[in-house]
Amino acid sequence: MQTIENTISLNFVLVFCLIISGADAFLGHSQNITIYGQVGCDKYAQRGVTVELREYDRFPDVDDVLASTITGRSGKFKLVGREKELMTIEPYLRIIHHCVNGAHKEECNATFEYPIPRKYIGQIYHMGIINLSIITQRHSIKCVEEGGKRYYI
Repeated sequence: MQTIENTISLNFVLVFCLIISGADAFLGHSQNITIYGQVGCDKYAQRGVTVELREYDRFPDVDDVLASTITGRSGKFKLVGREKELMTIEPYLRIIHHCVNGAHKEECNATFEYPIPRKYIGQIYHMGIINLSIITQRHSIKCVEEGGKRYYI
């Protein structure tokens, strides 16, 4: 059975979380970052790759998507993101693709996350070519075979 004290405590926590998450809008300062790069699978440029510039947030907020694009034939991308935060933003790239072991596999969904060094906040970051064939700890790959069987790499 819920007591009045528990209800008041829960309401206080909820209001406190809302105030903290909204404080950035009033007290924070605007920060930006611009990122250029190109994605490839083995030695080929990758078109149709989703590249998101995201900003890591701590509880109770969820990570913010600052900018998003889909690569063209050359695999190149440019993202410009801006965020108002109390603290220094913590940007990272999330790249969603189908490159597995150097081959384009439509049945596989791969996600690669790359943290952006803080020194590039307020700057332009030229990442160069990102070879999605190289699987790192920052990759998560899920494939679905015919018949619906899933496997993870």
